[in-house]
Amino acid sequence: MLRSLRDGAKSTPMRIFLVALAVGFALWGIDDVFRAVGSNDKAVQVGKVNVTALEAAQEFDRTRRRYLPSSSSSEAVAAGLLNSVMTGLVQQSLFIAEAERMDLTVTRRMEKQTIANEPAFRDDAGRFSTIRFNDALARTGLNEESYLEFMGRLLMRRQIMDAINGGLDYPEATAMAIASWRLEKRIINHASIKVDQDAVPTPDDAAVRAWYSENSTTFDSPDLRFVTYVLAEPDAFLDQVEISDDDVAAAYDARVDLYQTPESRTISQMIFPDADTAAEAISRLNAGEDFAAVAMDMLGLTGDDTLLGDLSRDDLTDDLANAAFGLAAEGIAGPVQTPLGHHVLSIVGIIPANVIPLEDARKGLTDDLRREGATDLVYERINDIEDALASGQTIEEAARSTGARLVTINGMDRNGLDRDGNAIEGIATDTDFREIVWTAPIGEAGMVEEIDTDSFIIARVDREETATPRELAEVESRVIDAMKREQAITNAREIAAEIAGASDPVSTASKNGISFSEDISMRRDGVGLDHQAARLIANEAFNLESGNTGYIETGEEAIVVTTKAITDADADAVKNEGNLFRQRLAGEMTQSTEIAMLQNLEKRFDINVNPAVVQQLLFGAGN
Repeated sequence: MLRSLRDGAKSTPMRIFLVALAVGFALWGIDDVFRAVGSNDKAVQVGKVNVTALEAAQEFDRTRRRYLPSSSSSEAVAAGLLNSVMTGLVQQSLFIAEAERMDLTVTRRMEKQTIANEPAFRDDAGRFSTIRFNDALARTGLNEESYLEFMGRLLMRRQIMDAINGGLDYPEATAMAIASWRLEKRIINHASIKVDQDAVPTPDDAAVRAWYSENSTTFDSPDLRFVTYVLAEPDAFLDQVEISDDDVAAAYDARVDLYQTPESRTISQMIFPDADTAAEAISRLNAGEDFAAVAMDMLGLTGDDTLLGDLSRDDLTDDLANAAFGLAAEGIAGPVQTPLGHHVLSIVGIIPANVIPLEDARKGLTDDLRREGATDLVYERINDIEDALASGQTIEEAARSTGARLVTINGMDRNGLDRDGNAIEGIATDTDFREIVWTAPIGEAGMVEEIDTDSFIIARVDREETATPRELAEVESRVIDAMKREQAITNAREIAAEIAGASDPVSTASKNGISFSEDISMRRDGVGLDHQAARLIANEAFNLESGNTGYIETGEEAIVVTTKAITDADADAVKNEGNLFRQRLAGEMTQSTEIAMLQNLEKRFDINVNPAVVQQLLFGAGN
């Protein structure tokens, strides 16, 4: 959880602006945070700082639309999004409360200056780009006023943390030494000897028997359990669900928002610092001058800079939306005053609202309804199965009477393998299922277990076989494969050892029909070598003295490695890597101090969180 908090506490405005508030409640503890749930309209109270239920609901909805656009509010709550949003609001309120205690102040000028200096909002020439700024607003669902408020909260937080983190640093000499070590290189030659099992002759019967007598326990049948289970999942009940035309029509009406695309307009925008300059721009545009020409002349902005793109009413603040969508046709709107200045809008295209008709939506909607109905049946049938078992029916009888799926596994070990070591497909790959099977009493139907979303099983272990020796005839093909593989590995190893031990490895390899890849420069982390065993090869190469040869084995090949030369890292690369290393460490230290600060603030201020009032706004009083 501390790692989650670190990941969510990046220092730049843009990262905090775009990262979801997925923090979790472990920092304070669930029981402590969710105390004092009452009927007041305060969703979060931290000392004297309050977040209203409406503000929390708006933050939840904005976050849901940004990060879970295909989920309903109820689905997002079930997935934990409300908890995450409430946690972020608590975290934010803790810093606001501390800032107020310390009499810290953030002015609107400070907020605007921070926005203007944010690299993410600048164009290629380094100038503030309204298009980039507004794109970011659109992606996160905030308007300008909301973002300025967000920036004010961020600056308060920064003032507090900067006072603590101001002296944090990592020694430059140590960072450069580590970077130099990491970037040091080796020039190597390497050659591969494949483990070729097909090239090994099939051993005769006498050799097979002799080998098996020494290695027979490898082929013993493992402890096995034989299992019968009843599976209740939506796929099993799809054919039991009937969907009428009336059902589809009613669902379409209830979900019509999913099939509607609101009207959008293609908008370009100029923002001026004062009303007089905006009025001048309006006058020039009304006189017939081109919008792009006026923007370039008055603001130095290109057409790409001013283009906001296709936006719906919901993408804009109320004032801007009323201006942009108040025009009956394409044209100029404004000026409109907002906290960022005076906006002049150009509407260059109108895309009408679109509705997918019922007939076009019918097939997909029918499939959705059928699956929803099948999911409902899962819960009905699993209850029916429990009742049937409680009345004395067997698992087989309960499955037949409810239409659930009955499955048997004829021998599964603790790793989900059959008696020959082959993986059993399906549910046997699930660790939880294997634990259920191997901890259950034999002969008794177990408890209902959820193995996947809306999928449940009730399992019965029918019997168990303990590990037993097997006759050679049962496993002879496996024995022969093992013998041939063992010999192939030995052959590759012997050739590699011969080449590595020779005074002239290249010539010795050539006599064996093997060639070296030569003069490859690589780092100790394997960078520079295109090989799946690059790290193993690098480890061997960096352990060898210059001019020496060794070899490694991967199980699929033996690889001969010669370290030809040792090269120091490039000085500029070391400097860059060392600085990045210092920045990363400083960032980790900063995040750690912020966690400690939050823990301290939690002790200083009373925290009350009331998610119930937020859910009332989202779903109504009956939920």
